[in-house]
Amino acid sequence: MLGKVYASSQADYDLILERAQAAFKVWRTTPAPKRGEAIRLCADALRKHKDALGSLVALEMGKSSRKATAKCRR
Repeated sequence: MLGKVYASSQADYDLILERAQAAFKVWRTTPAPKRGEAIRLCADALRKHKDALGSLVALEMGKSSRKATAKCRR
């Protein structure tokens, strides 16, 4: 087995949408420099975990690990 996929209900999707809308209301009032810092921290985390992300891309897309990891570096 490569992984698990969990089933979601309409209620799950509704809750996710409700939370996303609430988060956006806060995000849009956050000053640009603070938003920029949050995005930079996300980019740092993606770079830090690029090898693990590359492995996931390889499994999902059927690419070689090398190609998948290279794609994660962009």
